[in-house]
Amino acid sequence: MPLLNRQYFTIGMWIPEEGNISIVEVINAEIYHLEAKVNFIQSKLNAQIVRSGLERARGERF
Repeated sequence: MPLLNRQYFTIGMWIPEEGNISIVEVINAEIYHLEAKVNFIQSKLNAQIVRSGLERARGERF
């Protein structure tokens, strides 16, 4: 029996058959995705801090 009901997926999507992917691989993918999100948010924060310092140096911010 497949893990996923195929009627909810479009043609061309890869749907794993039962037993083709381990729980560890799923957890590793979730961790990788969450780390990417954290890195993205951290980069945005760092850019905003630098921008704020530049505006303060120019006298645009008090």
